[in-house]
Amino acid sequence: MPYTGRTASSLTNEVLTRVRDPNGKMHTAAFVRDRLTDAQRVLNGILEYVIANTTISVSASRQFYQVSVSVPSAIRVVGFRGSGTVRAVAQVPSLDSLLIYGPYWSRELGDHYLAWAAVGRELVVLYPALRVDGSIGCVYVKLTDAFVSTSTTSEFSPEQCGPLVTLVEALLLLRQRDLAACARTISRLQEVLTVEGVGDIFPPPAPTPGAA
Repeated sequence: MPYTGRTASSLTNEVLTRVRDPNGKMHTAAFVRDRLTDAQRVLNGILEYVIANTTISVSASRQFYQVSVSVPSAIRVVGFRGSGTVRAVAQVPSLDSLLIYGPYWSRELGDHYLAWAAVGRELVVLYPALRVDGSIGCVYVKLTDAFVSTSTTSEFSPEQCGPLVTLVEALLLLRQRDLAACARTISRLQEVLTVEGVGDIFPPPAPTPGAA
């Protein structure tokens, strides 16, 4: 069932209350909305809460596609699928993995795709190249929309907004130079991310040179 996210106003009020600045004297509402935008995008890249799909055009005899051109709103591509009669395209771990299809895989043509691989963050390769122009369904992690006004709603569900609020809280505490509170907040956030199956994204600081 579709859900309605939380408004920027609601999220902003909660964050400012947490950092003891309910009237926004240190952090303006516009500043907090910008940080909510950044945080939602960062967290979606990690947690993949918002997945979208689209259809992209593909060209005959072409295998490499630029993600930012073909799918401008993607953080990264996670899958491809053809029509209802064609199974999902298998992902292989790397470009080198396509050698299982032979040393001349980059020259081969076919009627539908068999495999794909990500080449860094910006390129994908689809194997084999099609004989004619066509299209294919693309599934991707979405670059979430900006919080442009107080009424903008989050693309995270209300239940998913906990890490979002906590991350922005940590950023504001850092801006306030309340380092002890910031460290505690980051620790809480890491606990939540661990439950979500994410490893340590906040590694401990490097030891001070000369420290015992």
